[in-house]
Amino acid sequence: MAEANEAVAAVDWNRLFHAHGPATDTPRYLQALVSDDDAAVAAAYQHLWSAVLRPGTVWPATPPVARILATLIHDPRLGAGDETIRQGLLVFLRAVGKAVAVVERIAPVRESAYPSDASVTGAWLGAYLTADEEDRAALCTHPARDLVLRRAVVDCFDLLPELLDQVKPFLTHPSPAVRSCAVAAIGTLARHPAAAPDRPALIHAFEQAVRATDDIREHAALLIGIGELGGTPRAWLTDPRPGVRGCAALAPTLADDPAAIDVLVALSRSPRAFDRAFAPMLAPPAYRLMSLPQFEGTPRWALIDTVCARVADFERIATGALAVVPLAFRMAPCPDLGPFLEVAFADGWPTPDAVTPAQRALVAAVGEHDELWDPDNAYRQATLTDLGLPDDRERWQALGRPPVFRDHSGVWLPDGLRGLRLRPMRWVGAERTDPAFAGKIVSRTAAAFSAGADNGPQAARITIQSDLTFTLTVEGRGLPPSRRDGEPFALTEMFTGLSTGQMPHLQFGINAAYCSAVSVRSWFDGRVYAQEFIDLAPLGPVEDIGATDRSGFEVIFTLDSQWLPADAVIPRSLGTG
Repeated sequence: MAEANEAVAAVDWNRLFHAHGPATDTPRYLQALVSDDDAAVAAAYQHLWSAVLRPGTVWPATPPVARILATLIHDPRLGAGDETIRQGLLVFLRAVGKAVAVVERIAPVRESAYPSDASVTGAWLGAYLTADEEDRAALCTHPARDLVLRRAVVDCFDLLPELLDQVKPFLTHPSPAVRSCAVAAIGTLARHPAAAPDRPALIHAFEQAVRATDDIREHAALLIGIGELGGTPRAWLTDPRPGVRGCAALAPTLADDPAAIDVLVALSRSPRAFDRAFAPMLAPPAYRLMSLPQFEGTPRWALIDTVCARVADFERIATGALAVVPLAFRMAPCPDLGPFLEVAFADGWPTPDAVTPAQRALVAAVGEHDELWDPDNAYRQATLTDLGLPDDRERWQALGRPPVFRDHSGVWLPDGLRGLRLRPMRWVGAERTDPAFAGKIVSRTAAAFSAGADNGPQAARITIQSDLTFTLTVEGRGLPPSRRDGEPFALTEMFTGLSTGQMPHLQFGINAAYCSAVSVRSWFDGRVYAQEFIDLAPLGPVEDIGATDRSGFEVIFTLDSQWLPADAVIPRSLGTG
């Protein structure tokens, strides 16, 4: 621990502060990072994010801390053996780079941060560091504080090339998770002008690494890194894995590329599937929502924000808007529905005679969901007010009320199975809010696959797994993984379309339309095939996972708890096995 102690001791912490006040407490946290005390390591890590870089703001303590961390990430004692601490510090260095990504305006910031008369800032700093908490709060309104914070920005900016050199060696670390975090850090640190000559080589290294790795999370992180460095990962737009092709399409250099926009539009129809796209398709539940170090928040927010920035035609992305209505107004501004609303109502709230069919469908969906209209929901109020839209449910319901048409010219429906959610009575025999809705799905599934149904000699059973999850197991003929030997439909098509249009397999598509997740295993011609879907989107191609002497299939349906009312439940009595 000697090197860490020396680096920490070389800094005059009495002249620095962070988000919570004087930084005299920071040295012990930095030293704790290389201790063998798990609790102390955790507290130190929390201190970095809550005080040294909060909220995405650099402070006078940030530059020396970043320099010390760039050394500590090489220390084998870091984190008391917990490699996630090393990953977290790499992401912290990325955040430092992002916080000072002011390349175009660093010159005026530098000039204003160091006025000719430095006595003003010196006097303010001395007063601030010796004041009590109440007096410090009053001093925060003084203009000198802004000058001191600008100096922190300049100092961090000047430090970026040094940090970049310290991070580069981790591109060859044995852990894919550490390599991914190093890629994320380089994506912001290399924006410094001094790193411009290095970017082509870094892009090439990232492209080579993409081709070498079989880790989907690293694969996707590298593609985002290529985009952040100014590269063009067009070659990966056709990858069968949604997380990979989606991260390629996010590249800024592909902002006007029709193929990249098509990828983003298609993925935006099932935004939650993008959240699940960075773990192997059959990963255990604990690993299914693994994200990438470049994403701030859930991955779908980056997808939604980007597609809405690139597509001005709302009808083209309206299906995605309907998909996130149940997720809306849980923070402000709303990252799920807000960007869609901004595109949909770019010209303001429409009059009844000017509203488009796609706008009306979205307005009707928002107005219909009781869950969105809690009178105390300040997130909804703030989001709608900021967008210039009414925070009046009756106005949404009135505008969303369908007019009487002589034909279907004024009607808009989401593509494919997604339109079934707008007509649950037709397909399930119950409205969304009907307490019997979940049970009817299960009953219709049991009826479709019961003995006597036109599906051959098969034995089916229903198992109720939880309030909204049930399993259909059928012993008999499995589901073909592809269209071969004259098969009219393959596994993927059965859960993303209405199959042959007849029972029993028509029920697959109907069920999937009301599910947030579907997991399929098929025992067919001596092999086990598997595929998973989120909101009708396959997480990847059908996988062959081994040999079997069994015939039949098993499907786990999880009804969408976000779309259904909170009290929705499948009656346990509907289980048949």
